[in-house]
Amino acid sequence: MENNLEKIGHLLKENSDFSFEMRVLNEVNKQGYKTEHSGTYLDPYTGMNREFDIRATKMIDDDKEVRLSIECKNISSDVPVVIHSVPNSKLKSYHTLIIEFEDIVKELEEKESAHSGFAPPIMTNFLKGAAMASIKVEYSTDASSNVYKSNYSDFEYIGKSIDKIAIKNKGQKNEKFILNDEEIYNKYSQAINSVCDLIKDTDKKTDYPAPQYFIQPVFVVPDNSLLEIQYNDKGEIVEGSPKNVNRVPLYIGKNFSERELGRPCVDHEIRYLEVVTESGLKALLESYESNKDFDFEPTFISRHRIQNVVAKAVTEYREM
Repeated sequence: MENNLEKIGHLLKENSDFSFEMRVLNEVNKQGYKTEHSGTYLDPYTGMNREFDIRATKMIDDDKEVRLSIECKNISSDVPVVIHSVPNSKLKSYHTLIIEFEDIVKELEEKESAHSGFAPPIMTNFLKGAAMASIKVEYSTDASSNVYKSNYSDFEYIGKSIDKIAIKNKGQKNEKFILNDEEIYNKYSQAINSVCDLIKDTDKKTDYPAPQYFIQPVFVVPDNSLLEIQYNDKGEIVEGSPKNVNRVPLYIGKNFSERELGRPCVDHEIRYLEVVTESGLKALLESYESNKDFDFEPTFISRHRIQNVVAKAVTEYREM
């Protein structure tokens, strides 16, 4: 009996989805994130209650917040996930942020009031339109512009399709490999759909200022179970493909509008689903805060650059 218990324990440790999920949760907690585990949400597309694996949030520099919806799937390296990727030049490389700019507008108002002796009502009227906005963070070599370097600019290839290897007639003479993403579709689609709540909740007042929100869906699989197959500009498979990798951003280009979110709030595009291994997840989380000078570095932008964006928007509003 004891031997059976050991075998069962090993089976659950190595093959259980829940055991893998707990390992991922532990890594996210170790990186300093506040987490929710195994909660439910209302899927805006099916109208059904669904369960999410992990939601994680972390404040960076007191005014920048990372929000992640994470789904996990414990699959074998014998039947890996395969990402088909194309040259990044074929896509516009950017990610998006939700910016809360009410306090920055008020700062501009105070400066103009101090300079002119009265408070310009245009500021108050501007805020009545919206106090938040979704902006693109793109690559630019012009340091003076209001366009910034995305943390996806340096990727040579970006995923465009996802497959799952399966084995048909396993153990038989006519055994063969096939492609079938049905096993993982529900998981990675839940990671995407679950971000609706993370977007909606950005309009909730908190005890700390958070003018920037970076929201990202993440799909995690075990080490050695993620392959990338690259295609060149001619559509030919690149030499050396497929190969084992730890991270591939998968292009989804999904817009979450007021209709999907179910209440008035900012429209927001999620550009990529991050597909990572367990080891790749650790590196991904570290990359979100790898450099505290966000002027030209990935993920966030500096406060003075947000001020430039808001000042430009106010100027355009006045000229309407």
